Amino acid sequence: MAKSQKTLQVELRLTVQGNNKFIRGVNKVREEIERDILSQYQMEKDGHDYILTIPYETDEDLEKTIYDMLREAAWAADLKYCIIETDVRALDGSDRYW
Repeated sequence: MAKSQKTLQVELRLTVQGNNKFIRGVNKVREEIERDILSQYQMEKDGHDYILTIPYETDEDLEKTIYDMLREAAWAADLKYCIIETDVRALDGSDRYW
């Protein structure tokens, strides 16, 4: 029996900062994260907040997808000497946060 594909909308709040006061290019890092990572999830942007639609089959699959996405974003920022802070909240009324 094939598993059914579900989706979950989440709100992502993303803060990007240089890891010291001499770092420039924070906006370019944000643009790269949006283009290369977040755009895979039907990204809707509102300032520094994003609504993402994440496909998944099981709760474990959902957790892995979210943590992989955040890890990729952190790695992309680290390559440009930046750090990120994130807050991910499920928009299904379940009170789930990552």
